Amino acid sequence: MHSLIFSIRLALALGYASTVSSQRYPNVTYSSKATAAAASSKYKFDASSSQNVAVYFGRTDETVNTNLTVQCSDANVDIVMLAFVTKIIGGGGYPDLGFEKLCTGQTSEMIAANATGLLSCTDLAPQIESCQSAGKKVLVALGGQNGETIFNSTTEAQAAATLLWNLFGGGSAEDSGLRPFGDVKVDGFDIDNEVGDGAYYEDFASALRSLFKAQKAKTYYLSAAPSCSLTSEGSNPLEMLNLMDFVWPQFYGAPSCNIGTDAFADSVKAWSDRLVGPKLYIGSPSFANGTTNGGYEEPDAFAKTIKSARSDTRKDFGGVMLWDGAYGHITLDSEGLDYIAVSKNALTS
Repeated sequence: MHSLIFSIRLALALGYASTVSSQRYPNVTYSSKATAAAASSKYKFDASSSQNVAVYFGRTDETVNTNLTVQCSDANVDIVMLAFVTKIIGGGGYPDLGFEKLCTGQTSEMIAANATGLLSCTDLAPQIESCQSAGKKVLVALGGQNGETIFNSTTEAQAAATLLWNLFGGGSAEDSGLRPFGDVKVDGFDIDNEVGDGAYYEDFASALRSLFKAQKAKTYYLSAAPSCSLTSEGSNPLEMLNLMDFVWPQFYGAPSCNIGTDAFADSVKAWSDRLVGPKLYIGSPSFANGTTNGGYEEPDAFAKTIKSARSDTRKDFGGVMLWDGAYGHITLDSEGLDYIAVSKNALTS
């Protein structure tokens, strides 16, 4: 019965994706799950690539006009970060999810546990699997502008990592009815901490790394989205950042290092110098209202910025991060190419 329900939900999601991708997103070539599975035999995610495009999804008002399957059907998208878990230890000792545009309602187990911030994402789960079938990586993003997670001890940070692992990753200590995506496992976590001094975040990331390594069935990833301003690095300490696979500084909302300013190139070089291990991405808004304090460029100008940044970094350059994927598909250049495609072309040409 569960497999039948899942199949029905997946079919509905794929059908919806086909409709919206052809009408609102003309640059997205939609494929069925069967086609996606075939395509995945050709597409292989490469964490070491310098040409990846990562997009956030789930928080902007454009979210309701699309879905996750549409995002992953775009051949130019490699990673999607679901935004956001706003508080890791929230109601009832469980996370508070900011997925209200993606999920609705709660399971009986969530209600019984007084997990007031958890949501049942029965429609989203098959879309995650569809993404993964196509070879794309789906991460759960933590924090964001409204994030509230501050750790008071190593023990608390480690417990938070274990809780996330059991609810979204390969852990099994929590009742399956408490898992927002059911049995579906995401591909890792993205840390977008914008509060506090970053205390014990290194312990948090280390604990996640240990949990990842304890199982061999699947590769999991960690990423982080600090401000580009090195003077505000406190909430994302360097020791934590160097435990990441990908670091995509937000080169927007910070006039001292924004895209389009004279300081941008120096900031990119500084980030390249200070990171040891992670791939460095250029983080940018994909629409003019994606930032309230500068850093947005029109698609053609951003393409030039990407090419310049590629030449200013060492072998650690990884690609581009966009806020967000939904708007990235409707922000077009003069020839009708969307922001995501423009970014990928700049990375590969």
